[in-house]
Amino acid sequence: MNNDDEFFTFIKTTVRLARAIQSEMYVGAKNQYITKLEADILMVIWVSEGHQSTPSTIMDFLKITKSQLSRSLSALWGKGFIEKNRNSKNKKFLIVTLTNDGKKLVVRNAENIKSAMQDEIEKLSSNERKILNEIISF
Repeated sequence: MNNDDEFFTFIKTTVRLARAIQSEMYVGAKNQYITKLEADILMVIWVSEGHQSTPSTIMDFLKITKSQLSRSLSALWGKGFIEKNRNSKNKKFLIVTLTNDGKKLVVRNAENIKSAMQDEIEKLSSNERKILNEIISF
């Protein structure tokens, strides 16, 4: 990035895209009576290796407290979207895994998320696309 205007455009654009994803995740999950945080937790588990994660990884990724995570995991478990198991190598560690219902919910939302992202990207100006492309190019 060459200047403050480009940096501002990059931040503004990525926030728009992130909001589109988050909004679609929540709307898609709302009919399952889950909170925004619960939807976020399901997505973190989904993108984790093997669709499973540890509580500390989820807390670090979402920047939430242990009590927030504990309440949300209990609710998701009660609704049948996750399983909580002890790590086979170290029984002190908890592993959180998506159930089939949890996977179905996330996958069902994935198509809506892709569509929302395409819509948001189409709304970007050519300058916004250029800046985003320059910064995110791998």
